[in-house]
Amino acid sequence: MSPSLETRLPRGVTLRDPILLASGCCGYGEEYLPIVHPGSFGGIITKAVSVSPRLGNEAPRLRETPAGLLNCIGLQNPGVDILLSEVLPRINQLGYGYIVNVVGHTVEEFAELVRRVQTFCSRDGPAADRQDDPQCNGHAALCRGITRQRG
Repeated sequence: MSPSLETRLPRGVTLRDPILLASGCCGYGEEYLPIVHPGSFGGIITKAVSVSPRLGNEAPRLRETPAGLLNCIGLQNPGVDILLSEVLPRINQLGYGYIVNVVGHTVEEFAELVRRVQTFCSRDGPAADRQDDPQCNGHAALCRGITRQRG
């Protein structure tokens, strides 16, 4: 019998192991499907998502240095509407665990993003078919806990 690497995060989030692909480096995980099977790690931290789509910074966005690569992408993303209607459903079909990375300019934008992600995972929201998914409900619980901590 092999040891379990299952990892329990606060507020009910459980990953099959503690390895998460880094935000931004792997996009939404789809880009790595040809070389990395979703079952080989615990999940991904998505690229940052904002309320509205962002084009990101103009080129050049990457600079090679003797110590590695610097990037200045500028948080390019499709916005929360596309994330919830297209991207997360695809990730769910692929079997990736995920943590949604949100970015905003104001506390209100962060709260709106958390509320929208929470609704995606809620019983009463547009993704009612996800209501029995403990992974999704765990993510919503994590978001709710964070917003409660902010008061």
